[in-house]
Amino acid sequence: MHFNRLPEQDSFVVGDVEDGATTAAVSIGSRNCYTRAFPPFKNEGYAKGLARTSCDGQVAYNEVYTRLYRLRAWGWQFLDDDISGCSSCSKTVNSVSRWQCTGVGTYTYAVYGEHTVTYQGQTKKDYTRSEDRFGC
Repeated sequence: MHFNRLPEQDSFVVGDVEDGATTAAVSIGSRNCYTRAFPPFKNEGYAKGLARTSCDGQVAYNEVYTRLYRLRAWGWQFLDDDISGCSSCSKTVNSVSRWQCTGVGTYTYAVYGEHTVTYQGQTKKDYTRSEDRFGC
């Protein structure tokens, strides 16, 4: 088992909450990009964490990195991470961390998204997070 401290809270954006997801906006040049971390959820036997970046036009690079954690009695347990990205893209990029849901009990899960966008030689990062509680 692998245990990590969660990223420091103050490095993550406290953005708007829409449908339980934290959202934020990043402007880079003439592009606006929207970042979002959705509440963790259970699907097809897995606990999953999803983060997304959508831009209103083509950017040089769009990348999303997610980390999924579960709260245990002794602290946060790292479960999985994922990175997805594209070059010269004008599409939405999703990153999904997943962990096979086993055992009994109800836990709090957290997903952290690190969003990186490059456009016209500028690179900007944004951070989102979301939590939810459910049983396997």
